[in-house]
Amino acid sequence: MGIWTPQNLGDPISLIVQKDDAQDEAIRSFERGGTEPTSKPHGLVWSCTNTSVLSGLGFSGGEALVRWVTTGWALFADATKAQINAGGTVPFAADQSMGNHRLTNLQASGGASHAVRQDQVLLLSGTQAMAGDLDMNGNSLLADGGIDLDGAGVTNLAAPTDAADAATKGYVDSVAPKLGTASLTGSSPRTVDIALGFTPGRIKIWAEAEGTTDAAHKMTLAQWFESGSLDVNEVRKTFFVNRNSGSPTLSEVEVRVKRRGGTPVLGVTVEVLDNTFDTVRYEAYR
Repeated sequence: MGIWTPQNLGDPISLIVQKDDAQDEAIRSFERGGTEPTSKPHGLVWSCTNTSVLSGLGFSGGEALVRWVTTGWALFADATKAQINAGGTVPFAADQSMGNHRLTNLQASGGASHAVRQDQVLLLSGTQAMAGDLDMNGNSLLADGGIDLDGAGVTNLAAPTDAADAATKGYVDSVAPKLGTASLTGSSPRTVDIALGFTPGRIKIWAEAEGTTDAAHKMTLAQWFESGSLDVNEVRKTFFVNRNSGSPTLSEVEVRVKRRGGTPVLGVTVEVLDNTFDTVRYEAYR
């Protein structure tokens, strides 16, 4: 054992050496002041506040991490705020380029300013399936490819204004006709009450005799009945009927259409003043 040999009663020797080196570097740093280090091992990172060096690297911040690369300084990172902090406490000072790389293992977005994962968005290529209904909230959806809704619905669409716009059910219902047949009952006038589910803006009426195999007893002309007149009272129109298919004989049959009774008034009542007709065919528009 030497005359003076350290005996460790606390920190291990390696930590004592590390602390001693740190103390020596603090003294040397104080002695250097603004003087650039003379010994610059390749790859060693230095904390630098020298404005001349930093401006030469195109850096305008007050402190940066720099390293010596062969013959000159190179910027390593902004020592104050531009570097990525693993704890998430240091914000970016400028836009960050991913260099054509991906961000992976993202948590699902929970706020308006959060990044979103692929499974939370619609892909323009149309390959992303919907997990639930899509509420358009009156806005537009633009896509270069098809969108597979995977059986989900699209809700709250704005009313279409262009020929290429998607149509809502309400719009389709408003323009699509309701077609059907109804049986006439009673003696002349034979009557049928047609519940359409809406008050028609106009309705087209045919009357036919069931069981005939030729053109006899069938209306040769349908007639339009307009809503404006039906709102006041019944409308009467004359039909021309072929009574004999062998030797056509035209005769007149009066058909009356009025607003359906009851509450609500959503349909029409049709009367045919001829006992030979037992069916009404209609085409109703809103």
